[in-house]
Amino acid sequence: MTRNLNHGMLQAKEVPNHGPRHERRRCRQARQEVLLLRQRREIRNRRRGRDRRVHQVAHREPASGVGTGDGGSGKRPQQGHRRRRLRVAQTGSWSRAAALHHGAARQLRVNEMEAVVIGPLEVHLQRLRARHPDASMQDLPGSGSVITVPNISLPPGWSKSSTAVHFWAQPGYPYSRLDCFWVDPDLRLASGVTPHASGFGNGPAVLNGNVWFSWHTDHWNAGRDDFNTWMASIRERLNKAM
Repeated sequence: MTRNLNHGMLQAKEVPNHGPRHERRRCRQARQEVLLLRQRREIRNRRRGRDRRVHQVAHREPASGVGTGDGGSGKRPQQGHRRRRLRVAQTGSWSRAAALHHGAARQLRVNEMEAVVIGPLEVHLQRLRARHPDASMQDLPGSGSVITVPNISLPPGWSKSSTAVHFWAQPGYPYSRLDCFWVDPDLRLASGVTPHASGFGNGPAVLNGNVWFSWHTDHWNAGRDDFNTWMASIRERLNKAM
């Protein structure tokens, strides 16, 4: 009896000291596995949701035909822009001003690359030809270039109804600003008088004989102004028959 009781007591002691300890360890491991699975599931869902929002922003069509700054190529946004576009996706808005800003910045980069590849003279001549298709440019070795725009209409008060306009882009253009211009040799005021602040003999040899106008600007900006800017200034002078 004692032996059986002692054996029973030993068994009774072994159950709370070893059995429950083993069960507690198994429960703790099970809880850890559940928590680990939950964490992995949450991380996976967050990644899927982030990728889905970025994908939606990358393929969202802008309102009123405004570009999103990627030139309409439909490419996936770059890594550097993902955070900004993710904020856009979260707020659910894409402002017109922001779209125009990105489009203007892209166009500025395109203009800068064109100027590097083919030079500012050729780029500005293309812009000038968009308004004056007959414009031409004559290179002067070591002395820059002469740009000619024919058939510029004149208001009443001049001796002719139209004239050709020439101006000289000196070496270093556009940082060397444009200055003065030339017109047909026989252009006078309607009264036959030579125009104010004009004469002959100034400028490159190819313009000798043309009427020279002393015309200057103090607001030339090499990063903004071009041949069209200067032609607008020349028109302002020719609109005054004096």
